[in-house]
This record gives sequence, structure tokens and C-alpha cells, in this order.
Amino acid sequence: MPSERRRLLAWVGAAYVLALAAGLGVGLLLRGRHPVLVAAAADVAATLVVFGFSVARDNSSLYDPYWSLAPLPMAVYWSLSDGAIGLRDALVLLAVLAW
Repeated sequence: MPSERRRLLAWVGAAYVLALAAGLGVGLLLRGRHPVLVAAAADVAATLVVFGFSVARDNSSLYDPYWSLAPLPMAVYWSLSDGAIGLRDALVLLAVLAW
């Protein structure tokens, strides 16, 4: 694999790891608040991180995979927000994972 491609993949990986960390951090800070507020704020934080990386790289396509990856942690959060994962939650998680 050419070194430029490796650097780009590392850049993308760092963007998405930091975006997940930002979303989780905001979610923890807002723990106990309404789930819609927590999910929205965490999504905004993660979006801003990925947007910042795409601006720094001058490459808006860095943001494109976000729409495929973001629904899974959001679905996990919603499934766990009531304290337990039921059958319906598990089926939704499987559907989101398959998507």
C-alpha cells in the first residue's frame, strides 16, 4: 500500500475515533438528561470533529462515511437508554447493523 494511502487511512481512522470519543464524552456529560437531547448533542459533537478533519484535509468526502457509521452507536445508545435490550431492540440493532 502506498504511503500516501496509508496516511490518508490513518487520518480517516483518527477522525472517526475522535468523533466517537467526542460523542461519548458529550453523552456522558449529559447523562440523565432526555435521550433525544443526549443523542442530538453527541451527534453534533461527532459531526463537528469529522467536519474539522475534512476542512483540515480540504476534502469533504471524508465526511461521507459518517452517514453509514453513525447510526450504529446511536442505535446502541437508544437500545440501552431504558436499561435493558429487549427483543425489539435486538432486532433494530441487527437491522441497523445489516444496513
